[in-house]
Amino acid sequence: PRIPLNVNSKVDRRKLPVPTPSGRNAGLMPSNEMEKKLWDIFADVLGLEEVFADDSFFAIGGTSISASKLVVSCMNNGIPLVYKNVFDNPTPKALAEFLKGYSNKQVERKEIVRKDSGVLAYNVPENLDEISRKPIGDVLLAGATGFLGIHVLKEVIDLGEGSVTCLIRGNKKQSAEDRLKTMLMYYFGGSIDESAIGRIKVIEADITDHDLVDVLSKEHIDTIINCAAIVKHFAFDDTIENVNHYGVKNLIEVALDHDAVLMHTSTLSVAGESVNDSIPENVLLREDMLDFGQDLENKYVHSKFMGEKEIIDSIEKDGLKGKIFRAGNLMSRESDGEFQINFATNSFMRSIRSYVLLGCYPVEDLDAEAEFSPIDMTAKALVTLAGTPEKFTVFNGNNPHCVHMYNVIDVLRKNGFEIRIVGRDEFNKVFAEKLKDEKVAEEISGLISYMGNNGETRRQIGSDNRYTVKALYRLGFSWPIIDIDYIDRAIRSLETFRFFGNRK
Repeated sequence: PRIPLNVNSKVDRRKLPVPTPSGRNAGLMPSNEMEKKLWDIFADVLGLEEVFADDSFFAIGGTSISASKLVVSCMNNGIPLVYKNVFDNPTPKALAEFLKGYSNKQVERKEIVRKDSGVLAYNVPENLDEISRKPIGDVLLAGATGFLGIHVLKEVIDLGEGSVTCLIRGNKKQSAEDRLKTMLMYYFGGSIDESAIGRIKVIEADITDHDLVDVLSKEHIDTIINCAAIVKHFAFDDTIENVNHYGVKNLIEVALDHDAVLMHTSTLSVAGESVNDSIPENVLLREDMLDFGQDLENKYVHSKFMGEKEIIDSIEKDGLKGKIFRAGNLMSRESDGEFQINFATNSFMRSIRSYVLLGCYPVEDLDAEAEFSPIDMTAKALVTLAGTPEKFTVFNGNNPHCVHMYNVIDVLRKNGFEIRIVGRDEFNKVFAEKLKDEKVAEEISGLISYMGNNGETRRQIGSDNRYTVKALYRLGFSWPIIDIDYIDRAIRSLETFRFFGNRK
């Protein structure tokens, strides 16, 4: 039989037959009570008769979806396990050893030690009087078929400062050019005229190709904009690192070869986490910071951190004309509320859907800030900043105008979704009860994914973007103020696809 492939011409693991233990060499048997518990849960979740203590969950049929089932089953059996633990410790034996060691783990408040390059020191408000912008010329764009990339392409074409060469990988269903045309039609219809289309060139390649420098050697490139990224936060292979870290190294080589500016899209998530208050709450990620002792255990966050580090190191050592744009919570267009085609991958909206399914929200969190960075305005900000002088290297590119979660929940309720406001204890009870329902548990796995282990508190470290906001003001750009109408358009846009399920 033929190996099933997905749309990216890679092996579709979901369509592979589930392996059975028969024919495998006998592995280790459980050696203690915890290993035996995990051994039984592995077998139950994967529908296998026998699992060995040294069997990797993902090697015997596990996927990211079934990993959430494993976590739910562990939680229902009193085992304090979270999503990322499965990826870091994929065997019953490794998980048992992790849990044993974790019970004795103590995290102390750290002395904040900055390990940043001097390159970042220039990114402070005192230097902004020197900021200006020049045309970015001919652009090489990576990630053009993504939500941000396609809007960056539209912005560059509309500016008319040069041509755009897009790196796109084709597949068996569509050529690279057809993939791009499909995305342009989906997001913009016929609003791009033929003369603009004529300034777009497609090269069938991606940033992980080892021969990328040779492939692009004859192209004229003034500016490289990298919007390519793997945005899933957990994986059992090296896919995330290959694109988010090593792909950036390839683009650095291309930029150096062409003496081009490299504008790299990163994320404010590189701020990392504070575990058990190891980083004080008053410490925020600024544009002159990267490495300050934050927790970077999340695979996606670590890969984006390493991508930034590669660029900063190359600026310092090789003279790279590098810039980093840390994007915020990418949301629907400000102009018309259009959302991304693969909306189910948006982590913020998945968490909102989880609260809809739970039917409640904790009153203690109603004043939590919710940040919406409209995708069209984010693209405009990125392209604007790409043309700034070399010494301006890092920008925190999120919308400073936040709303409270109360506003989001209120809009959902006005759209007919029943969400009760309850105390923390009642919310936790509802959550624990819903975890017993396998179908619902899968849907609320977005909340499970970022919970801490038993007795552990994890807090996402915030950011400060006043420097970037001031820079953009000087360049004639301002972020829109998010209002109830914008949130309502975003909710209604997703509601047409029944993203939130049925109203109660």
